[in-house]
Amino acid sequence: MTKIEITRDLADTCGLMVPHAKQVTDRFFELMRDAITNGDRIEIRNFGSWEISWSKPKLGRNPKNPTVTFPVPARPRVKFKPSNEWQNELWKKQGQKTP
Repeated sequence: MTKIEITRDLADTCGLMVPHAKQVTDRFFELMRDAITNGDRIEIRNFGSWEISWSKPKLGRNPKNPTVTFPVPARPRVKFKPSNEWQNELWKKQGQKTP
């Protein structure tokens, strides 16, 4: 699903004009991006949560010359964790028992 599909669905469902629905979607994603950039955790009940996790610094290798190593610094990663309710729904949809 793309951003424009979300916008159009929001417009249809809520009876908004597409430009107004686009403003709502743009603002929603802008708020999420700003919060994550500032290091805040985002939690939407019964959906999931986003937070920043950092990868560990490590040594990288040149595939053409494996003896040459270089430091790879720690990097921020955005981590998403679905809610338990949604996770159980996904497991059921796949025909599996919840763990």
